[in-house]
Amino acid sequence: MPAGILAALGLVAGVETVLPQFAQSLAAFGTDLPWPTRLVLEWHRLAWLAALVPVAAWWSWPQRRHRGIAAAVAGLAAGILVIVLATAALSLPVMQLARTI
Repeated sequence: MPAGILAALGLVAGVETVLPQFAQSLAAFGTDLPWPTRLVLEWHRLAWLAALVPVAAWWSWPQRRHRGIAAAVAGLAAGILVIVLATAALSLPVMQLARTI
């Protein structure tokens, strides 16, 4: 279980480290941001809940001896999902700007 929690926490920490830089860049656009981007910027702290996914996988996995693997995979998947969704939401304003040029 610790590997899954560490995987999720590490990936979410990476997003949290980069996010303020994107927020400054996006603010410089001076236009209204799409709702997914606003959602990520305003509620990004909820991404830390991804660390609960491996805990839930650990407790709910039916086979006791495979719980560690299930928790690690669940934590890694949750962290990757956070990165993919945040990247997609943060790239929307750039794509909208590119369409206007």
